[in-house]
Amino acid sequence: MHIFSSSVSLLADSSSAFCLAIPFFDDGIFPYLSARSGTMEKATKNASPRDAPSAYHTPGQNRKIPWWARLGIRNHKSVEKGLRTSGNVLGRSKSSGPSQHSAGASMTVAQASAFLRDFLTANDATPARERDLRLYLARVEKMQVHRIETTDDVKDFTGSEETSWLIRLAAEGSIDAYSDSPGTPTRLVLEGTGDFKKTVVSLQQVPNRRRVLVVAIRGSTTMMDWLVNGNGDPRKVSQAMDKMLRCLQTGPADGLDLIFTGHSAGGAIAKLFYAMSASPSHAIANPIPNFCRIHCLVFGAPPITTLPIPLPESGYFQSGLFLNIVNEGDPVPLMQPEYVKALLKFFTLNAIDLERHLQENYPNCFTVPAPVFRVSGSCIILRDNDCDNVDAVGWNAVTIRADKLERKLFGNPALHLKTEYLERVKDLTKDITR
Repeated sequence: MHIFSSSVSLLADSSSAFCLAIPFFDDGIFPYLSARSGTMEKATKNASPRDAPSAYHTPGQNRKIPWWARLGIRNHKSVEKGLRTSGNVLGRSKSSGPSQHSAGASMTVAQASAFLRDFLTANDATPARERDLRLYLARVEKMQVHRIETTDDVKDFTGSEETSWLIRLAAEGSIDAYSDSPGTPTRLVLEGTGDFKKTVVSLQQVPNRRRVLVVAIRGSTTMMDWLVNGNGDPRKVSQAMDKMLRCLQTGPADGLDLIFTGHSAGGAIAKLFYAMSASPSHAIANPIPNFCRIHCLVFGAPPITTLPIPLPESGYFQSGLFLNIVNEGDPVPLMQPEYVKALLKFFTLNAIDLERHLQENYPNCFTVPAPVFRVSGSCIILRDNDCDNVDAVGWNAVTIRADKLERKLFGNPALHLKTEYLERVKDLTKDITR
């Protein structure tokens, strides 16, 4: 099994750290596409796509046509909501620099480069740019592969009340890893450094049931996080787990569960910790016998291995959960080099005459490139019950096979926000948390 990386060392030495790098988000992809574009126009800082919509009124009417109606977007709710939640006009991410290859790229590809750099670092404070996001979604959301269909053999997710509680605790823990709250007797904070992602180890309680130790890894907040993504030290996490267990004076007879969790890149590292904890050669496996069940619940996590991570054979894991939770439309859980190229191709299409361009470029319909890095875990898709009503709040969860999910072209960055995941999970679990 190959890890999603250009430089990875998963060393058997339990005292060694590992580094997971995700290089394809660098600018290296853009000159390749520029060379393929057949144009060498010099990009300018203020260039705008030729199909950019302007605000206008229809003759004879006094109302402004919504931008999503002009571009033919059907599912505009999540974008509108994401823009409203951000509390400011979308602008270029402060955490990302200009493309190093813009001067040699075509105008449209340079726009795509800047857009994707913002796209990947989008969070509650620095979401992607509004105009480019709207134009981009006009292209992607017209594609059938952007949505989960009934023909995808989906089933309603019918987890138990305890499963719902565990998902809720994992979601809250994933968000908590982004905060700067101090440590407490039941909350150990391993601060992030240049070679380690911040990790929070906390004790939680499932009402009327067992206690749960939640290991939550912080996701990405800057472009540098993406370019050198996933730095982690299983030895530090193992020591934190041991320290918490000593403080609790607990053992397997006390019914303590363990959850590895995280949002975005934090979820990718959570999956690695989960897989490593099943191998005695890694330090993170040392505390495992102190737990009854081992779970891995991740949110919007990218794929990282060339084969799906299997459910370990040990009873600790067989009785636990391995859930890959995805917002419908979030591209990050499917992100890899060929996938990024496919999204960039849609960025360069003309949104106003999209059907003709699709017919010319993909006469046999668009096919999502076969994945190199595979989705792991049981896939749960969180979907909006009413896509057209911005004010309505209501979600449903469905299960889908990983190979079906891998054939989708999700491309809405607003749906990757950590707040979007937490809001949906809270709404879906509100009946059991009152």
